[in-house]
Order: sequence, then structure tokens, then C-alpha cells
Amino acid sequence: MCIRDSFIFMLDCSGSMAGARWDSVVVGLFTCLKRIKRMVDVCVSAFTFDTKPNPFCRERMPQQAIVNAERMPFTGKGTNYVRALEYAISLINKTRKENHLLCLLFLSDGLGGYPVDQIEKLKAMRKKGKKILFYTIACVTDEEKDMMKMATELQGEHYKVTNEEASRLVFSTILNV
Repeated sequence: MCIRDSFIFMLDCSGSMAGARWDSVVVGLFTCLKRIKRMVDVCVSAFTFDTKPNPFCRERMPQQAIVNAERMPFTGKGTNYVRALEYAISLINKTRKENHLLCLLFLSDGLGGYPVDQIEKLKAMRKKGKKILFYTIACVTDEEKDMMKMATELQGEHYKVTNEEASRLVFSTILNV
């Protein structure tokens, strides 16, 4: 069973994510939330992002996160990885527990570019002792080069999902690591 203390879900809801891509994001999120709701002392934060972060769940227990996720917005605007990662960094900075393990899950189609400064900030946080597991999940796309680079730079893992079933499998794998 997963030993993470907090999960931060970053879900791309830009226009290019419409259709099968968004469906795989929703399935993946609900797969995770249903699995982690049995964990004790786990906190969930989640937000969609387009040109800005749109939080729909802040530091909630998994069961509350499921309720909030049922109302998560899909906006279909542009994509801004920089603002999304800055928001995730602000959530990490609010974490004060010693030995707190944070699991960041970044779901996108890879069309947001490479956020150099934000990746460097996350790397610096890890060097200062923040325990961060970073996952990138490319949703129904071949444009995943920047996402792969993000995962590599943060010593994380990169996955690609091509449909809803693949999404379920990837998220089950992540939770059993």
C-alpha cells in the first residue's frame, strides 16, 4: 500500500484536452481517489489548469476529494504549465510536517512547453529535504517530450495513457509503488 501523506493532482483542462484526453484524466483521478480513500491520514489537493490554476479540492480527506472532483471544471482555454506548477509549489510550501511525503501527479497532453524555472524550484526543494515524488502522465498524445523531461529532471516517473483502461492501470501502478 502507498505510504504517501499528501497527493497533489494537477489536471490540464485546456482546449486540446477535450474528448478522450479529458476522459482519461477523469478516469485516472477517480481511480486514485477511490483507492486512496482507504488510507489513513492522507490529504488530497487537486486543481485543473488552463491559463491559470482552478482549485477544486484543497487539503481534503480522500472521500471529500471525490465529492469535490465530481464538480471539477473543464474550461477548454489555453495552457500554462508555469502557473500550474507555481500553484503546486505554493501548496508544497504550506506543508510543514516533518518527513512529509508529497506525491505530485501532473496530467496533460504535453502541449504546454517546458517550465524551466519551476522545475528548478522543485529540484531545490528536494535538495533542501522536501520529499517529493513526481509523476507525469501524458494523456492520449504523442507530444510528451517536455513531460518526459520534467519527470527525468525531478527523478520522477513518466507514463503514457492511450485510453480509459490504460489510465486505470497507470494509476493503480502508481499507488502500488
